[in-house]
Amino acid sequence: MIDNKTDFQSNKNNICPGELVNFTDVSKGGNHSLQWSFPGGTPSNSSDIKYSVTQIANYNGIYDTVTIFDFIKVIAPPLVNFGQHNVNAPTISGLCSATLDAGNPGSTYLWSNGETTQSIIVNKSGSYLVTVTNAIGCSSTGHVFANITDKVKPIVKTKNITIYLNDNMSKVTITTGMIDNGSSDNCGIKSITVNPSMFECKNVGLNTVYLIVTDNNGNTSSASAILNVIDSQFPRITCPADKQGITKPGVCSIPSSSAPLGSPIGLSDNCGIKYPVTNNAPANYPVGITNVIWTVSDVNGNKSTCIQKITVIPFTCGKPGQVLVSEITKNSAKVKWVAGTCVTEYQLNYRQEIIPGVYEHGAHGLVPLVPDCSMCLPI
Repeated sequence: MIDNKTDFQSNKNNICPGELVNFTDVSKGGNHSLQWSFPGGTPSNSSDIKYSVTQIANYNGIYDTVTIFDFIKVIAPPLVNFGQHNVNAPTISGLCSATLDAGNPGSTYLWSNGETTQSIIVNKSGSYLVTVTNAIGCSSTGHVFANITDKVKPIVKTKNITIYLNDNMSKVTITTGMIDNGSSDNCGIKSITVNPSMFECKNVGLNTVYLIVTDNNGNTSSASAILNVIDSQFPRITCPADKQGITKPGVCSIPSSSAPLGSPIGLSDNCGIKYPVTNNAPANYPVGITNVIWTVSDVNGNKSTCIQKITVIPFTCGKPGQVLVSEITKNSAKVKWVAGTCVTEYQLNYRQEIIPGVYEHGAHGLVPLVPDCSMCLPI
């Protein structure tokens, strides 16, 4: 036979205000009805209070009662109190941040900026929320407004720089680090920008750029710098092919029209060619080699040159090679001519024979020799 014995249990003993508790009858014995008693008030509206629970079991007119004192404890949620609604961090005193402390050591924390510590340091004005949860899971949310009154503008320092444009960099984008010369702020720098930042051929020369610095509290300052853009690329030019000409008989040059130069090729430049392209060709080319210098300039004054060679060959005629003495009189002599280039006029020296095998000293006379072609002037 099992003695009738009333008893109960719950799914939890420590609860937050308003939290539900499930009670389970674990009485022994026969069929019975139950009566519960929760003296002390309404648990859902109370906190930090211990409650006793009484269960009365009716076994067909026989009652058995059990009371468990302080069985349920309602734990008060964390009290989040920042002490004042506004937390001021005046920068006049050099303070650039505010420390927000949610209290309630041993709890867990979740701030609206994602931080999870009891206290946080903020350097921006604004509203901050924190949810504090105690060991059994009771939570409270607190609100605080941090007013960071930093009015000190950043100190902006710049330096002048020079950049170069060439075939590899026809456009150059500068960075803040190229202009910044040690800018600072009492509360820390949030961002630095430079304007304008991109430079190309149309910007060759001196340009004014601005370095803009914003601190962590939104204060902004700017300063200017001089940026010198230099076009360092020389234009490209390839001369026309070399030319060659031959003089007419009796002259030592040819007119420029006899050897047309043509036009240079491969003209290019990163910033553009400045036309016309010029050369120093003379009106006439003398015998020999004449270097014709072609000059090209770009729009920024850079110049390049190339050389085209004009070679002039004198007219080719004959020259005396051998005097043939097969028959001699005082009035004539036979001369053999060979191919060659005429140089000045040729003369034949002759002497008189006094007696057989004996000739007078020195030249008796000079006889001009005319080749079988028009005479060429000196090379």
